Amino acid sequence: DGGRGRCCAPVLGTWQRRGGAVFVVFDESDDSDIGGGGIVPAIGAGPLVRAGASSAAVFDHYSLLRTIEDGWSLPHLGQSARATPITGIWKTATP
Repeated sequence: DGGRGRCCAPVLGTWQRRGGAVFVVFDESDDSDIGGGGIVPAIGAGPLVRAGASSAAVFDHYSLLRTIEDGWSLPHLGQSARATPITGIWKTATP
């Protein structure tokens, strides 16, 4: 909606100039308790994210952290070291 557009546009503009990505992840679902918090949408945007990419796999917040760490060659923090990264979302093999 318009509120999210006003909020996200400045952030996306900043990240696009830097060649990054922005992820919006909801914390919990009212419709499901799978994994303790349910199935929630996660949206990635930016010049490095492949348009229309999607996955039916189950990921958690540690998976997202691992994805970001791997994408920018950062060390793995805590439980992200054991998490499965989200694959198939980048336009290139390494952001």
